Amino acid sequence: MLKKTHFFVIFFLAFGASPLFSQNFYDWRIHRKMVASIALGNAGYTGELNGNNKAWNGLTMAGIGFRYNIYERYSARAELNYYRISGDDADAPLGSFGNQSRNLSFFANNLEIMVEAQYDLIYNGGWYYQRSPVVPYIFAGVGFTYSSPKAKLDGQTYSLRPVQTEGESYSALPLILPVGIGVRYKVNYLFDIGLEMAYRFMFTDYLDDVSGFYIDPALFANEVERRLADRRSELGLDPAMGGDGRGNPDINDGYGYISLRLSYYLPRDFFRRSSRGVPKIKPFRKFKKKLHAL
Repeated sequence: MLKKTHFFVIFFLAFGASPLFSQNFYDWRIHRKMVASIALGNAGYTGELNGNNKAWNGLTMAGIGFRYNIYERYSARAELNYYRISGDDADAPLGSFGNQSRNLSFFANNLEIMVEAQYDLIYNGGWYYQRSPVVPYIFAGVGFTYSSPKAKLDGQTYSLRPVQTEGESYSALPLILPVGIGVRYKVNYLFDIGLEMAYRFMFTDYLDDVSGFYIDPALFANEVERRLADRRSELGLDPAMGGDGRGNPDINDGYGYISLRLSYYLPRDFFRRSSRGVPKIKPFRKFKKKLHAL
């Protein structure tokens, strides 16, 4: 996790902060609509294996983002985030459906990508350096997450999706609908720091690989797959029968974050060459020159 966090910080400093030192005295007066950001936070999920309802899971989320201020209160944004989630029946209270006797567990290191619309709850027009010192906002969008639940058995880690523990095939890229609220504070004319709370609604109940019912153990290819699907025997209990309840298929899984976000207002000419020496991004420029020389 720390290595991933270092990567995001280095990325932001390299591509966000370096142009700051190459600007002349008047750059701050040119209106800036593009904002780059990095985020760190705490991720959690809702599903069959979160019976402990643990509120703090450590720094289990990191991401980068880009926002474009369209008009006054309205912005468009895009995000790429890493998050880690987990759940274990050993932590669940006795007597609940996800109780200790089921003995299932999972963890996942996932990525997500999304686009969102953002609306500031107070007027925030004018030049960027004249923005309000404190701005609450809401956002919603659409995206995808790469989901790969895993579990450990006898010291080995196994990916659960290929096993089809319930006899069901599910997508590794489920659709998500992110929604959230946030507030940002103006540190100076170039930087904001903010707090966000976000949740992702999903169209799958297999974020944790648990949804419906046990299947006939004879349908699995080997003993490892049978044990990954039904771990009651590890507690000295009889194996479940095909058709016995394993989860709750009526409610889809979901996940969310509480995160801190540092934002930097990019120069207007960040992506093109200017008289101030900021390199222009033209990956095919040299190729075009060679074609003209032929």
